[in-house]
Amino acid sequence: GALTNSLFFILTGMLAMAMIDLDHFRSINDRFGHPVGDQVLRALARLLRQRLRRTDISGRYSGEEFIVIFPETSARMARMVLDRIRESFSKIRHFYGAKDFTASFSAGVVEFSSGQTASELIALVESYVLVSSAAAKNVVPDGQMGAGPATTSFSNREVRYLARQLLLAMPPSTETTTGKE
Repeated sequence: GALTNSLFFILTGMLAMAMIDLDHFRSINDRFGHPVGDQVLRALARLLRQRLRRTDISGRYSGEEFIVIFPETSARMARMVLDRIRESFSKIRHFYGAKDFTASFSAGVVEFSSGQTASELIALVESYVLVSSAAAKNVVPDGQMGAGPATTSFSNREVRYLARQLLLAMPPSTETTTGKE
């Protein structure tokens, strides 16, 4: 499908990965019900599809978490893109009967470094999003827990291999999509 085509379209270069965590999602479900929580999830998924490039890959990782893979993108650039998406998402009005509310997300971003496995990359980005959402909600932090790994350039084959490993490391219920289909 579109995901497979996107993976094979990836050129050489760096790769950034982000994990998005919806802030206070459990309280949205508790307060307004799961159908409204599902509407919030769909709104974020739709915004990601609209704002990401065709080569970017996004998917629901679990519950209220999404993963975005940014081929040929530094962590700094990925943070800038996600910060703009975060600002737009926080302005969307969600409705429950006569009430309305907004939702927000926090995100962690990492750059793939030579020698990292997909599982290590996911664990690293999970730790970054936990730190960012614990420190402050509605944020994509500028720096991630120190300097982080050095940027490395990768061949087509290496990037395709990493993307395949990332997808295999995701839970089976994960839904994936590419930007602007």
